[in-house]
Amino acid sequence: MRLAGEPTPLLVSTPLFVLSAVLSGLMLGTFASSQTVAVQATSTIGFFPCLLLSGFVYPIANIPFPLSLFSVIFPARYYVQLTRDAFVRGADWSEMWPVPLILTTFCAVFLGAAWLSLRRMRTKE
Repeated sequence: MRLAGEPTPLLVSTPLFVLSAVLSGLMLGTFASSQTVAVQATSTIGFFPCLLLSGFVYPIANIPFPLSLFSVIFPARYYVQLTRDAFVRGADWSEMWPVPLILTTFCAVFLGAAWLSLRRMRTKE
């Protein structure tokens, strides 16, 4: 499948999305008590809601109202929107500029939460 629009928003947002996914896993891992709990929390809290609430499987407009509000807190929603805009609609920066900013915000929030949690775990000398 060829890009219908400008490739730079996709090239900028893809590393940001991957970084936000890694940082969300790191954040969940810092709150977990063991590796098993961290893996289960990441798959339960991270993977399944992202798949179902991102708009990839079901359009967000078809998700019932209270559940559709939860889709706002998952970075996958914005990345799916960006890829649809880039590949199908042929959108350019003027239409897609909020997505890299939103993904950067997710990265900052996840990194900050993981950093605070890791700081709390540090032993005093």
